[in-house]
Amino acid sequence: MNRKALLASVLALAIPVLAEDAKLTLTVAAAKPQVALGENISLEVRLENTGDAAVDVRELLLDRTSLSFDVKWGERSFQYTVIRPNVYEAERVKLGTTSLPGKKAMVTYVDLPAVKAGKWSIGASYAGVAGEPVKSGAVDVEVTAQEGKDRLVAVLDIDRDGQKGKVVFRFYPDDAPNTVMSFVRLSRTGFYSGLVFHRVIRDFMIQGGCPWGTGLGAPGYSIKAEFSSQKQIEGTVCMARSSSYDSAGSQFYICLKPQPKIESQYTTFGQVEEGMDLVRQIGDVPTSGPNGKPTADRPLTDVKITSVAIEARGPAAAPGNGEKGPEPPKPPAEAPKAADPVPPAQPVQPAEQPKQPAEEPKQPEQPKEPEKPADPPK
Repeated sequence: MNRKALLASVLALAIPVLAEDAKLTLTVAAAKPQVALGENISLEVRLENTGDAAVDVRELLLDRTSLSFDVKWGERSFQYTVIRPNVYEAERVKLGTTSLPGKKAMVTYVDLPAVKAGKWSIGASYAGVAGEPVKSGAVDVEVTAQEGKDRLVAVLDIDRDGQKGKVVFRFYPDDAPNTVMSFVRLSRTGFYSGLVFHRVIRDFMIQGGCPWGTGLGAPGYSIKAEFSSQKQIEGTVCMARSSSYDSAGSQFYICLKPQPKIESQYTTFGQVEEGMDLVRQIGDVPTSGPNGKPTADRPLTDVKITSVAIEARGPAAAPGNGEKGPEPPKPPAEAPKAADPVPPAQPVQPAEQPKQPAEEPKQPEQPKEPEKPADPPK
């Protein structure tokens, strides 16, 4: 049996099979029909076995192999979910299963950050048994902008060796809804508070959001890539990742210069509006350099993110106080080429464009140590 057939047989055994006399139904209900921009849309999801026989099902948890949400706002449709525990181990580490008796139900509650004003249509989808996913009807929720504040921004409080400052960036929910919702949710739980910018490369980017401060940490899940036509210019905020396109989690980077060679390979989800001077200053701090141990390019003095607040604001004001706004996008000198999505043994990071394509590494059982970073793109 070849590897592909073997994997298919293993996956088939891992997915609970629905008994012929069992029938599952899925319903979703919103706690409130209207919420303000930036609040949570609180949902109750109910999976019911309406048959008489018990059936084995995966636990009802936000994950692509269990619970996802089909969301539509305006003309934009997307599926909100995550990949647990990460994209590399998802096939090996499965969600647990449980027996759902006949005429019984299991219920879970999920909060979706309301990151865009307007009407949301939300349906649930359950993939915890073999066959086609079980889908619910849709529930409508109106997300309102209060006092003309129709967009969300992230406000990062930063401590650079005792010097405090703020960086504010707006979100791109239409381009990267999953990414924006994940960042907002993590921020609200205090995930980023106390983390550092662990990787700084002058004239390239500053990178933070790793819970371990090494580039190897993650929030316990991955999110699918959401590529768009957004350019990476000065102040653009993107998700860092390792070799798989779908390996982003919590780590992000802010561009110090335009990066046309890699902009098609990383999810762009925001743009700095205030504090770009501080970002440039962080980009100039002394670091351990490309050969630094145990972490390459780490600032010699910690640059901490003390907190991240999510705020609703009105239209963006023109840069002030001597602040230089982002330069307009420039067309790339050549069409960017996407790297092959291969599994890594390396930290989550924006890939520096190598002069020659790297050979495809073999996938380890799990990352053990970071690879040596290449030089930043020139």
